[in-house]
Amino acid sequence: AWLSAPFMGAVEQAQEEGREVTLAPTSGDWTPAVRPGQPIRGGELLGRLVDSTGVPQPQHAPAPGTVLHVRHPARVGAGSAVVILAAEM
Repeated sequence: AWLSAPFMGAVEQAQEEGREVTLAPTSGDWTPAVRPGQPIRGGELLGRLVDSTGVPQPQHAPAPGTVLHVRHPARVGAGSAVVILAAEM
């Protein structure tokens, strides 16, 4: 899967604004465990990525915050943004 130019711009802007952007560490099938607007704790499960060998790779929140964007369940490429969080204030 590839990111369109507008979405890539949104990821770059989010990073510049200090948002936490979780990227897929490898290609695979992404299944989210959170929804936009949901407050989360640091370490909370964001979703699972199952790689081509069938190994699940849970993705956890690096810090507390609120979910701004979640990638829908889909096949994603390595480096694809799967969750964007707003930092907890």
